[in-house]
Amino acid sequence: MVSRPLSTTERRLHERVRRLLPAGEDLRAAAVISTGPAPGVEGLGAAFAGLAGLFLVQRRRKYFTLALTDQGLVRFRNSSLRKPAALLYRYELADLQVFTGTWGDSWVELAGQRYGFEAIWGNELAKMRRSSE
Repeated sequence: MVSRPLSTTERRLHERVRRLLPAGEDLRAAAVISTGPAPGVEGLGAAFAGLAGLFLVQRRRKYFTLALTDQGLVRFRNSSLRKPAALLYRYELADLQVFTGTWGDSWVELAGQRYGFEAIWGNELAKMRRSSE
């Protein structure tokens, strides 16, 4: 299978993750995942509750970076939306499940915990899913 070139956003995330990985560990894929309401629900919150709803949704969400390396899966704590800051935990590939729907009902289940993700990370998560099969 031929892989497509990384977008600028994906490339920047890869560069940031590589700086945090131990020496000798090779990065294969990376994606931003989040807790809280599913991405895209901000519009609904703003429509129903105005700007207060938008800020409430954003405040509850916590961002992480999930990365596939040659040694398994790692989750990083993010300092902001797309900036991984510290390695939190290592997982087995079997701990990952990626679910994608057609109406925005996409999520990642990692060791029983559910995380949302934006569509921009779909290709990177597909790489992870293929590796876990």
